[in-house]
Amino acid sequence: MNNQKDTEKKLEPFEQEIHNSLNKLEQNFEVTPPSILELEQLVETVQTNQKKKLYQELLLFWGIAIFVIALVLWSYANFFIVIFMGQIAIVACLIGYFYYSLRKNWSIRKGYQNE
Repeated sequence: MNNQKDTEKKLEPFEQEIHNSLNKLEQNFEVTPPSILELEQLVETVQTNQKKKLYQELLLFWGIAIFVIALVLWSYANFFIVIFMGQIAIVACLIGYFYYSLRKNWSIRKGYQNE
């Protein structure tokens, strides 16, 4: 109690006025603690909500993990097919590039010959 009076003495007038107003407001409102039954129900609902969230997140994690594992196993089983398709794509890109560059060079040479 003495500590509270000491702090009240140290406050400036504006702060003192705010402090007094808050004390009056606090005295006007009666605080009633919730009953034990209400608290138990609140704890029970929070726990059930947390369990639902946990199961949803766990199910999502399992689904993603199974998908990734299946993808890795599929890639091991079809490794040669994937490599073969990649090599075909690279060769096709190289042929297209050489065809484009030869055609470009051919049109430049043809342009010089016409002049």
